[in-house]
This record gives sequence, C-alpha cells and structure tokens, in this order.
Amino acid sequence: MTCIDGHTFREYELMAKKLLQIDIDRKAMGRVKKCSDVLAPKLTDLRALLLPVLGEVHRKQQSAIFNTEGQAGATGKWRALSPGYAKRKAKVAPRAKILRLTGEMRNRFLMPGNPNYIQRLVGNATSSWVLEFGARSRKAFAHFKGAPQRKLPRRDPVGKSAGQLRELVTRMATWWRVDWVTRFLRVCEGELHRGAKL
Repeated sequence: MTCIDGHTFREYELMAKKLLQIDIDRKAMGRVKKCSDVLAPKLTDLRALLLPVLGEVHRKQQSAIFNTEGQAGATGKWRALSPGYAKRKAKVAPRAKILRLTGEMRNRFLMPGNPNYIQRLVGNATSSWVLEFGARSRKAFAHFKGAPQRKLPRRDPVGKSAGQLRELVTRMATWWRVDWVTRFLRVCEGELHRGAKL
C-alpha cells in the first residue's frame, strides 16, 4: 500500500489505515485476568503469525490486478496503450499485457523474496497497527500518478477494490476467531504451559 522511492501512495495508505487498522481495547483485555497477556496480541505476534496469512491474500489479489490489466482493482480496467507505443511494444513482447513488458515490475509486487517487495505491519505497541503491502518502483509510481503532459494515463497497480478489501478484512477476522482464539483457549487450558507448540 506504500511505494517508497521518496514518494508515498498517500491515498492508498489512508484507505489502509481506515479499513485495515487493528485496534486493541486494553481496558476490555484487562477484564480477562489470568489469560489477558495471551489474548492481547503483541506486534511481534501479528508480524509473525498474521502478516504471512494476509500476505498470501494480498499476493493473490495483486496477481489478479495485473492479470486483468486493472479490472480486478480499485480503478477498473486500465486505459489501452497508445497506438504508437502498442506498435513498439508488439515488436519486443507481442503478447505482454499492460505494465508487464519484462515482468520485473510485477515481480516486485508479487515476490516476497524480491528486495523491493513490501509487506509489513507498522504501529506502536499500545493501541493500533497498519498493514502495508506494495513495492518500491519508480515506474509503478509514475503509472499510479499518471502524467498527461507525457501522455501517460493513470494506471493504479496497487489499489484494491471494495471486494478485495472485504476479503482481507474477512480473512483477518477469521484469523482472529479461529487461530488466535484457539491459541487463547489452549493457553487457558494449560497446554502451552506444559510445552505444547502453536
């Protein structure tokens, strides 16, 4: 959701904060006395346990955005290439889709091993955290912003549709209800205290 090359996808970052912010009610957690430390997730727990789960969902969605030339994303189908550029591109990569001349930019968004891939949880230890997914890419940033003076239309390679955001939120809720609460119950039963592993 953020592109770092001295620039930020601010609109998208704000959307992420609004829709994917995780807030913990510390007062409510205090009421669960004996097991509250286990139920209240810590930032390191979320990075280690939740982030990889949501990363898989994100990469599937990101792949759909590239494969449908934007149709699956927030802004809809990307504008067609100009006739002159389409002709030049056809000579180099006849069947390459929009924003996929070599595949290098797409790989930045889809491959966690790529040094330009971004998947992180940012926040403080007391109240809330924000998920960020994206890539470092000047080309992607140029397409995101668009440049009418250079005849470069705006093509958003990272914006998620409302359905994609709902899918992320649903997966996060499922993780909380199933994975995290199961961990809580196991601790309350004493299994972790006897050496059981998560």
